[in-house]
Amino acid sequence: MKKKISTFIALVIIVVLAASAAWAIIYYKNKDVYNGVSELSDEQLLNYANSRFDKEEMMGKDVIIGYHYGIPVRVTFPCSDVCPDYTIRIIRYDVELDKCEEKGGVKKAIYVPFAEATIAKGFCFPKVIVSNDIYEFAEDWNLLIEELENLSSKINYCNEKSDCSYQILDNCYISVIAFNKNGDLTEFNKKFEEYKTKFPPCDIGKIKVDSLICEMNKCIISYSLQ
Repeated sequence: MKKKISTFIALVIIVVLAASAAWAIIYYKNKDVYNGVSELSDEQLLNYANSRFDKEEMMGKDVIIGYHYGIPVRVTFPCSDVCPDYTIRIIRYDVELDKCEEKGGVKKAIYVPFAEATIAKGFCFPKVIVSNDIYEFAEDWNLLIEELENLSSKINYCNEKSDCSYQILDNCYISVIAFNKNGDLTEFNKKFEEYKTKFPPCDIGKIKVDSLICEMNKCIISYSLQ
């Protein structure tokens, strides 16, 4: 009986050592691949996206892992609420959303940790990431909301020296916009009228913008879940 137990323990130890050796070989083989300066192939980028990562070790980090078709690939590890358990990994091109398509990327929104919930945020993803379903993407209308928010930030300049006006909009996703009373809303209003027909009914929306409050040269956006 003791001999059988000893044999079993020996086999377990061998399996563990073999697995550790395999992981070590993989690590040392690839440790220089994602060094921030190497050109990454589709396969290498996909392998990275499918690899495991230590949520506690990587939480809060923001790194460039290399280049993909000449475009820098930025990886961030945000977390909120119960951390590090809710840490996620976001792999995307390090370019502005409005330059995404001309750089060969795909604009998509994913849900990222925000307070005790999540919020949809747009990024420029490599095509190989999108086509291989690495993420569960949010509905495309979230990108329209984000674009409107970015557009509104150009006219949201309010502080103690400038009067701040508020405009109530006929939409549940962007219900209030705050701006300098002399701000030109022409571009925003044009985009808003174009986009609001593409928003789904409010009762199936996930994120609602309750208000934009501007003070000390910045605007605070208040969100709630629907």
